[in-house]
Amino acid sequence: HPSIHPSQILLDEKQAPKFSWFRNAVLARSGEKSTMIYYMKLAETTIPLLKCNSLEELSAHDMFQKLKSASKKENFGYYAGKYYDQVVHRLVSKKNEKPPDTPGKAIEDS
Repeated sequence: HPSIHPSQILLDEKQAPKFSWFRNAVLARSGEKSTMIYYMKLAETTIPLLKCNSLEELSAHDMFQKLKSASKKENFGYYAGKYYDQVVHRLVSKKNEKPPDTPGKAIEDS
């Protein structure tokens, strides 16, 4: 039933006996849903930040404040912070760097 939370189903061992296919299906489905929700929340938070043209613009963005205030004790706050450090911050900071001269660049210019 859609209105019943998976944790409620798992508490009822008559409905979802341990090691049953039904219990395993509920566990798998609830894990998939929480993973999907995490990535949707990550995308909603970080995609607007990737559109920033400078670190100053990024740090003033509402989504940066949301990310900064996310609890590091929760999965979203911890992993979203890591994603910000490893991906978003680096990509936005590189937007203002002059690209290095490469042999491919000289060929494209001629």
